[in-house]
Amino acid sequence: MAEEPSRGPSDASLFLTTEHFTLSAARSATVAEINARLQLYIGALTGTIVSLALVAQISRVGPVFFTFALVLLPVNYFLGLATFGRLLQAWTEWFRATQGMNRIRHYYV
Repeated sequence: MAEEPSRGPSDASLFLTTEHFTLSAARSATVAEINARLQLYIGALTGTIVSLALVAQISRVGPVFFTFALVLLPVNYFLGLATFGRLLQAWTEWFRATQGMNRIRHYYV
């Protein structure tokens, strides 16, 4: 009796493995983007606070300080809103990738 040749993984299994790997990479990229955006925002906020402190010392919290603050604080506010909006979008992407990975894991079981 001839032995049946060993069969490799099915096409569906290969597809799901590749898709799982792709979703995992997407999640990693999303986390890296979130970290980069938060570092950028925290760096800008820190720079603003330090520069306001230096100007406050020089101008003795006079009109120069308030003018300088009125220029920097709205910029930081806008940067914070943009960062928050993008973080919500990135979280949604991360959540969807996680859902896809869980569906694939459920299929494996």
